[in-house]
Amino acid sequence: MSGLDDNGMEELERQLDAAFASTRPRRGFEDELWQRLDAKRPWWRRVRVPVPGALPALGGLVGVLLVGFLVVTLVSSGALRGHGPGGAGSATTSAGSAKEALTFGALPRPPTAQAQQLAPGAAAQARGAVPRVSDTAALPAVPPRLPVYRYTASAGPPNGAVLEQASVPAGLETAYYPTRLPADAAGEVRTAGPSARSQPADVTVISARIVYVAVTEGSVGYLEPEYELSGTQKVGETTTPFAVRVPALAADAFR
Repeated sequence: MSGLDDNGMEELERQLDAAFASTRPRRGFEDELWQRLDAKRPWWRRVRVPVPGALPALGGLVGVLLVGFLVVTLVSSGALRGHGPGGAGSATTSAGSAKEALTFGALPRPPTAQAQQLAPGAAAQARGAVPRVSDTAALPAVPPRLPVYRYTASAGPPNGAVLEQASVPAGLETAYYPTRLPADAAGEVRTAGPSARSQPADVTVISARIVYVAVTEGSVGYLEPEYELSGTQKVGETTTPFAVRVPALAADAFR
């Protein structure tokens, strides 16, 4: 080929370029070829590691899927049932536990406590009187439930005996019963005593304390808490101090 002139060489190059140009693949042929090769590979080899820029989006998708799975699990297990409108299950449970069972059953009522005058003087029958609690009254802080003690009647305090809280014997069976506030119990205060005039009295409760009264029934005895309320009763121009006991337990505790 050394004998060819420059014009002959250029002509030969044009002919070779034209011949090889017809053998080049068409546009997009390479991408299509890779897609076909990928389709024939196993699925675990087709999984590609995401590029770093796609990781935040992938993390958000995983979070959404986890939240959805958690909600479905809670609903299927019943954890979300009984709430909101129509949640009858929760309401039924609350109503059923509102009144707790009384361990010793309903108690016998203690003997009617008669008013005990702390000082001599004319006492009037206080029918029609409206007891009130003094603004400066000393009332105890009472828990929602107070202890009641049960014992064998023949081996314990006799019926009607009054004991201080600190004097209750140790080792007795104990159960807790619902109480009422001393201010509410003050509404039962009624003074007693002979009177020919039957004038209404102005009754004021100024203090209260808790004592225990023995109530026996057959072979069983109970020590039940009572409020010993003290105050003044005023009839006309005469003011007399008084003290009276009323039950410290709620009405549902008794028969």
